[in-house]
Amino acid sequence: MFRAHATTTAFAVALLLAASAYGVVQTIDATVTSQVEQKLSDQVINSDLAFKNLGETTGNFPLVAEAKLTEPTDPDTGGAANSRLADPRATQDADPAEFGIAALANIASGQSSWTASSAADETRGIVFTAGEIGQDDNTDLLARSFFYLDGILVLWHQAGSTDLSGSSAEAVIRVEQTRGDGPPVNVLTASMSLVGQANGIPTLTAGGVLTADNVILLDASALVPQLGTVQLAILPKLAIPYEYSARVGETFTLKASAEGRLQSSGRTGAAVILGPSVDEVVQLVSDVAGQDVGAALGQVLNNIIKASLTPARPLPADNVKTTVTVQTQSRLLPAGLCGVMGAESAAAFLLTASLVGLVRRWRG
Repeated sequence: MFRAHATTTAFAVALLLAASAYGVVQTIDATVTSQVEQKLSDQVINSDLAFKNLGETTGNFPLVAEAKLTEPTDPDTGGAANSRLADPRATQDADPAEFGIAALANIASGQSSWTASSAADETRGIVFTAGEIGQDDNTDLLARSFFYLDGILVLWHQAGSTDLSGSSAEAVIRVEQTRGDGPPVNVLTASMSLVGQANGIPTLTAGGVLTADNVILLDASALVPQLGTVQLAILPKLAIPYEYSARVGETFTLKASAEGRLQSSGRTGAAVILGPSVDEVVQLVSDVAGQDVGAALGQVLNNIIKASLTPARPLPADNVKTTVTVQTQSRLLPAGLCGVMGAESAAAFLLTASLVGLVRRWRG
């Protein structure tokens, strides 16, 4: 969610669920991946890849993967990506720091094009037990949860032109359920992309459960005189519903994934931000595009947050709780049956995931 805390404002992506807990998380797995590539005539000439997997490359949270490349002859040309996944059991705060993804590319000069991607996913093995649900094994259930999501996509061109062709940014959120030996079933997809055009007006595409009316398009060019144009697509706080089926006593998995990816060519730049605070975004942009651009973009983001902009079709985002319906008896279980991806441990495994994090420092 967009929340102001003194000079630090958090962009958050959350699978937000309420305080009461039914269902047991039996296993947990997590991965984070960041990659940056420099291309010349569509051939990769330089790349940086970082990957962390819980239980394989590391046994502890947080998982952090950072990738960064710059043009040796121009320190303001390059790309960076950062992915972070904190321990979901570490806090019961309503807005903790669990997921965090960000990617950025900027071309001040040179003939190369750049791509960057940042991804994080978390998989949980879950069971609704007869003792907790109060129903016999194999009783059919239907869970309804909400995915809290907000973030921002940015495209820009260096001073002297507004041509955004060759630049694009995309964010994708998914939740998949796997039951027994069956294949994964998608229970939620939400995506948006911003594709630059030669006239400086980007094309917005929303997919899955999102529509263009959920997104705010903003021309911030006048606020960043150092650049020729700056175009933003903003997802304010949304509560996106999704449902999945289960049975009492059945062990199943839910996998939540968040990914940002972009490309940049010509003298353009692009960014995908799902989680970092404004201060952290400023630092990332400054590392790749220079301090003047980083500071200017940070001021734009702060102004956007203070304006409390509303899309044409906002989705509710307050006091939304997960519910589980017993299908065979059409009886609604007590309100508040909830957890990240729809289930959590009775031992306070209460998981509200916020995307926060970036290159040098993290907001906890």
